[in-house]
Amino acid sequence: MPETNKGTPCPNEASRAPCRRSSWPRQPSWVDKGTLLRIPVGARNRAGKPQVKAAGLVGIDDFTFTGRGDQVLAALNGPNKVVLIRPDGTSATLLDAADGLQGPTSVAVHGNDVAVLSAAYNSATDPNLLRAHLRRGHL
Repeated sequence: MPETNKGTPCPNEASRAPCRRSSWPRQPSWVDKGTLLRIPVGARNRAGKPQVKAAGLVGIDDFTFTGRGDQVLAALNGPNKVVLIRPDGTSATLLDAADGLQGPTSVAVHGNDVAVLSAAYNSATDPNLLRAHLRRGHL
């Protein structure tokens, strides 16, 4: 499972706004700020050219890989949903308020099990931990 660093400044970001990064040795790194970027690691561990993998996903608070290639699950706090981001950049909502989300702030995958922490920052009602089962890109 990749290591996740939260709240660190985005590289080359004038506003120095927090972003999320996941990385592992000699593998691509990923960053987000509404846009999910893949930064390949090249020869001598030098960063390659960043590639936009998904855009327009405002409110990404956390993300993790599903274990199925470059598929990503992202917790979108403001929009109050968890989305699946496919390798081609398209996305689909998998969980939302109807499923019990209250401002999701973290998402984790272990095998086919998904855990989503909702902090309920906006509603101040019912912070919770939602558990779901991932099957072929569906919860």
